[in-house]
Amino acid sequence: MMQRMRRILLPVLGFALVLIAWEIVGRWFGNALFAPPSHVALEYLALLQQGGMLSELLISLRQMVIGFAIACTIGMPLGVVMGRSAMASAIFLPWVSMFVVTSTAALIPVIVPALYPYFITAASIGLVHAIRAMVLAEMLVIVGYGGLIHRSGLSIDTAPLLGLLLTLMIVSVLFSQALRATGRWLAPWYELQRLQT
Repeated sequence: MMQRMRRILLPVLGFALVLIAWEIVGRWFGNALFAPPSHVALEYLALLQQGGMLSELLISLRQMVIGFAIACTIGMPLGVVMGRSAMASAIFLPWVSMFVVTSTAALIPVIVPALYPYFITAASIGLVHAIRAMVLAEMLVIVGYGGLIHRSGLSIDTAPLLGLLLTLMIVSVLFSQALRATGRWLAPWYELQRLQT
């Protein structure tokens, strides 16, 4: 019971300490350089009330999820084929190398249960790249959530920018947790095996 409480309290304490340090540093530097969380929270509420942030985020994430699903649907079977066939590997490797998002270790095994950890690893790494690519692409053309980040970065006040970035971090963590939960649901044997080793 005490260990469980410690596992909960220590992260909360760490989070609180970071917020306190951020508040002190932010007040020292000012909103133009590094807005404190108290100011970020106010600006964030203003962004939510305007209503555009969440709609832009949902549109951007929908496009990212579609692209990510297509990439996994094509990339994972292609990786298995390349791992099993030297000819397929020779044909596709130059093309895959141009779009590589994961370790080549995911291409080596041949048995589906053995592939499972590589699939989850590849999907996790791919998800990080997908979110990053989504934001960068939208920042370049100044549309969607990336466009909001770009426009906020042009402001003298850093609070809106920090609020948008924190939202993106939270969304990334939630997506990663959802991916792990899906992996545990699809293959409970792997989670049991991992805990036993």
